[in-house]
Amino acid sequence: MDLYMLGLSCAFICLSYLLGSIPIGLIISMQFKGIDVRQYGSGKTGTTNILRTIGVLPAILVIFLDILKGSIPIIIS
Repeated sequence: MDLYMLGLSCAFICLSYLLGSIPIGLIISMQFKGIDVRQYGSGKTGTTNILRTIGVLPAILVIFLDILKGSIPIIIS
């Protein structure tokens, strides 16, 4: 493996990590209701807590964006 590929691999790993750390549930809860969803229910920002706290449409949006967030690094590679 040459230096270029090593640098590209490191950049891809960092980008994937940063993309995966975006709290989609928190962003959606702030946009739809203006609340911090971590203060309610299970305290997590996942789809189930969004569904229980905010509703069906935001939960569908969260699950879609979470799947997309996990798929983007795979598609790029």
